[in-house]
Amino acid sequence: MEEVFDAGGYKLDNRGARWVEGFAKLKPGVTIQQAQSQISTAASQLENDFPATNRGRGVKLFPLSQTPFNGAGTLLSTLRIAFVVAAFVLLIACANVGTCCCSSQFHAGRR
Repeated sequence: MEEVFDAGGYKLDNRGARWVEGFAKLKPGVTIQQAQSQISTAASQLENDFPATNRGRGVKLFPLSQTPFNGAGTLLSTLRIAFVVAAFVLLIACANVGTCCCSSQFHAGRR
């Protein structure tokens, strides 16, 4: 990641640009150490293929809750609250639909 965002220029043309942050889900049974080993091997191959731009660069895997740039760990409580609110709104919507269905059946039977 670059320290300061620079809006100018097309980043894909510059091999030395550091602007990508990736997210991935590990397959079941794969440990973070195994994934780190594989990604380090790929980073070392890139360093051999492109020494001018990749010398001394590497990749470090973090669990999502510990990522240094996006602060997902601090958002966990907010996400829980948002989930509860969304579930409550869905519950109210279902109750409204149920009430409308019962009401229309009740009025149709009285005619």
